[in-house]
Amino acid sequence: MVITRKDYLDAYSGGFLMNWLRTNLIQKSFLFVGYSLSDFDIVNLIKEAKATLPSNVSFGPHFAILDRKETSQAHRKYLRKCYQIRTIVDDIRGNPDVLRQLFAYIHGMSALRRAQAGSPTGRPPETLNSVVDTIAAAIRTDIGCDYIGIYVTDGIDKIALNCLCQCVGMETRIHSPHRKFDEPTQDLRRLFLSMRDNNYYYTPHASPEVLAGYSILESKGNRIKSVLVMPVSSQGKKIGLLVAGSVIEGAFTSYHYEALAIHTKTLSESCKSLLGKLNVVQTAQHGLLFEDIIHSLSTSRLLASLIESGQMRCILYAADYVQGRLVPYYNPPPGQSDTRWSPLPVGEHFLACDALSRGVTLHFQSAEEAMEYMRSSHIVKRGLDYFGVVGNIYLTPIRSNGHISAVLVCWDNSCRDKKRYTQFERAKRIVRVMLNNYSVAEGAEKPSGLLLRTLDEALKEYDNGDAATWATALRDRNEHFMRGVIQNCLSAAASAATGLTRTRLWVAAGAKGLRDIERQRRSQQIEFVIKHSYSLPSCTRPGDAHLDKYVRASSMADDEYTQNTLDRYGSDPYARVIDPLSTGKPVKDKNADHLEKDESGFWLTVPLVYRDTLSHSRKLHLMGFLSADSHCYVEAVDKYVKSGVRLDSAQVAFQRCALDLVAHLIAPLVRGLYFHQDPIFGA
Repeated sequence: MVITRKDYLDAYSGGFLMNWLRTNLIQKSFLFVGYSLSDFDIVNLIKEAKATLPSNVSFGPHFAILDRKETSQAHRKYLRKCYQIRTIVDDIRGNPDVLRQLFAYIHGMSALRRAQAGSPTGRPPETLNSVVDTIAAAIRTDIGCDYIGIYVTDGIDKIALNCLCQCVGMETRIHSPHRKFDEPTQDLRRLFLSMRDNNYYYTPHASPEVLAGYSILESKGNRIKSVLVMPVSSQGKKIGLLVAGSVIEGAFTSYHYEALAIHTKTLSESCKSLLGKLNVVQTAQHGLLFEDIIHSLSTSRLLASLIESGQMRCILYAADYVQGRLVPYYNPPPGQSDTRWSPLPVGEHFLACDALSRGVTLHFQSAEEAMEYMRSSHIVKRGLDYFGVVGNIYLTPIRSNGHISAVLVCWDNSCRDKKRYTQFERAKRIVRVMLNNYSVAEGAEKPSGLLLRTLDEALKEYDNGDAATWATALRDRNEHFMRGVIQNCLSAAASAATGLTRTRLWVAAGAKGLRDIERQRRSQQIEFVIKHSYSLPSCTRPGDAHLDKYVRASSMADDEYTQNTLDRYGSDPYARVIDPLSTGKPVKDKNADHLEKDESGFWLTVPLVYRDTLSHSRKLHLMGFLSADSHCYVEAVDKYVKSGVRLDSAQVAFQRCALDLVAHLIAPLVRGLYFHQDPIFGA
């Protein structure tokens, strides 16, 4: 605020500005620059403001930057004692660099305090746009930059930098498909690589030669004269840069650097949860993967009969975390045009958005129940009417690489059939298999496609491709059919598609029904027995059978197989990895000898459960579990050891999803074959 003597006289006669000045002199702290404070006009104004306060109320403090030649020690002592004005003395007349440094120092301290007072808060980092928008606004408020650029790589080991946000002056530009940003300069890329690979940090104390050598913002012309650069990290590695620029030379101090570091830390923490999601987005933008998944749901024999007959429909919403939206992919029924629906903005009142934000599966047995859940939302009702939803509605988030990458929506278009929940769950598992593909050699068939084709062929052997044969065999409880399908599904799980070499089906022993299992579980007297097993012939000891070799082997309640299943089947009925070495204290595997397992090798287990869809609680009942490993027989040492092939986390994740799908396929068969109950129901 600049006030001349004429301004003072005009304000004094007008009244409004004078009252404003008096009020703010009481409520706020002022920094006086350019006044010697020997000027009676200003001193009188301060005196009047102080006189309005009671004696027990403090006044100020205020601050003043004074030229050394225009003040004395007695004058400065007088200002502090009478008016609570603290002074900074330097040679400022005719020396603007000194004043600029003082301003930068004061502004930096203020920026750091504002940043420390509260880093950007708001809704959880569900969308990258919301994160960068919030952080850019906070940096602009706290530090007052003329330019802000946020750059993040596609992944931890990638080199290319993508600009997510640019703020130039008062304009903020967030990443969108329709907006092309200035490409990062080659110098900026080299700086990023120096930070990432050599642990180099660019600081405001770098020499002018270093700053000129990087010419970081050359695309902005010569307007930007001061630059701060901070690395953005995730999982211990640098994945991007946050760049701040100012048109004032020497605008930044170490305090600005610390303030920017606070905002960069907030961005880094958000990127920890968003980085894996961004990798999914790159694929989702092309849409090829999701179109392939929808096609597989419609053509795979695991669901084709339901979809072709119009009894079931599916939409897959790909999560776009950059734009903050769900992009729909849908295979229309015969005779209906392939309409492209608009994406759903994340956070709006849609069922799919609710499933995404909460990360939970939603199941409604009618459209009315869904509307009641969303409090009769007009948006939800319009969608239900548009798609002609009659009965069940099922929405579930699908994870890949540990992040929700899609939301699957299924509904019943024929009747309010409570049995349909089983088919919805099967669709979920198929989508999980497709989304968790791992890298294979170029030109090779994708593991997910190979697995689904192997399962289709395994089922076709027993029903000749006729869905009616399958339904009849289940209704009549044809034991030959059910045993054959189980065995074929186990052989599909242990195949080149998954990298697993051995699978085993364990069923609760001595139980006449599901309630018997529950009683045995409570008394810790439960025992599981292998009913079916399959080993790859190439990984079997010469002369041994690769089918049903381990049948009748048992596992008691205190074995790790059984303990793991009993501890989690009610809340987590999905495949998990058991690694004896993960705890740091190897435990003797009681199943190692009679199953010829490598004691140090990991294995996977998935509970076989039946979900009572007819009850309101939809409780899970335990029937047994599947176990699998990648142990191979080595003739030289005459024993089974863990596979010599190094399995990465992506392949293990795919193995878990594949085992989940196989377990879901055989669960109703196990219920009908070993517990003499209707095998058509199940989950």
